Amino acid sequence: MRTLYVGDERDQDQFDVYQDLIILHSEYLLDRIRSATGEGAIVIDKIKPGLFTEFVPWINSGNFLPVDSTTQGVAVHWIWRWQLGSDLQVRASLL
Repeated sequence: MRTLYVGDERDQDQFDVYQDLIILHSEYLLDRIRSATGEGAIVIDKIKPGLFTEFVPWINSGNFLPVDSTTQGVAVHWIWRWQLGSDLQVRASLL
């Protein structure tokens, strides 16, 4: 397990995730882990915690959390997911 602190100092949450899963799915997190010293926590301040909450179930199960069924809600969530994938450098072959 690896502890990640996601968000900036005003809005930050702690996530404990399996290191093997996050490095399998994210080039960005792989680079961050490689550059970290020891087994300490990693701070990811460029991602909002609420958005990262969507990434965790996906890496564990391959499924996203349910979204608002309105057209606007679905569109907004897919834009956010695309941005998260871009920020975390998610491997496209896994989507």
